[in-house]
Amino acid sequence: MFLKKIKLKGFTFLETVFGVILIGFVMSISIGAFITFQSAQRDLNYLVYGYDNLRSIMDLFFRSLKTANVFPSSVRSMTTTNTLAFIRGDGKCVKITYENNNLYFNSTSTADINDCQRIDKGNKLNPDFLTITNFYIEKEDGCSGSINTPPFLKIYLKANIKKPRHSKEIEILTGVLPKTILCNTK
Repeated sequence: MFLKKIKLKGFTFLETVFGVILIGFVMSISIGAFITFQSAQRDLNYLVYGYDNLRSIMDLFFRSLKTANVFPSSVRSMTTTNTLAFIRGDGKCVKITYENNNLYFNSTSTADINDCQRIDKGNKLNPDFLTITNFYIEKEDGCSGSINTPPFLKIYLKANIKKPRHSKEIEILTGVLPKTILCNTK
């Protein structure tokens, strides 16, 4: 009896269309926000991966240059040439090459600086989406002048991380003080 008294009311066509449009609008906003969030997350992942690669490249250079003890006397920097070869403290020859916007690193067991210049360029360090636009290592002679400080090496690296929609440019300027290169005291 009670059910017979209640009239069942339905939605009109306009109310149904308006409800579907409202639900579609809310869904499109939430889907758009989700897609934007995913795209931003992907861009951040590229940046993090690029920064991690740069950090590991610089760490490799620091570890090698910190123990360097024999540099070719004619080479003061990598600003004019694209290759720097030196002998590490453990007697291994290290060669750093900058070529075609890529960095290469090779370490061999030869202890002669002349043989070190002739080894191949080695392994590519940076991934394809990370372009090294400028790189050089410069030896600063700290022994000249009134303050007798040991020589140090300035490292400059400029890279470009290519993300899907745009790119990010990074510059690193730092220095390392090799433990074994000392001033010639007379």
